[in-house]
Amino acid sequence: MTIAVDAIWEHGTLRPDKPLDLPDKARVHVIIEREEPARTPLGTRLREIRRDILRDPGTRLLESWEDVEREVRAARGGWTEEP
Repeated sequence: MTIAVDAIWEHGTLRPDKPLDLPDKARVHVIIEREEPARTPLGTRLREIRRDILRDPGTRLLESWEDVEREVRAARGGWTEEP
């Protein structure tokens, strides 16, 4: 199960912005991604889009160029530019 949640580091404790539906003492794997201010309006908009995607538990992000190519092939009905 994957849960995306925003949190704040405060007094040595990571505090989620919303309650987590996890049993007491559940082991989890945490990836810290520090949010830096966007430098352009486009950067701000891209972060908003990414945040919306991560909030949808059914969404899988494309993690490699092969994932992108697979999605393009699927959108083209299997057609590829390769010889």
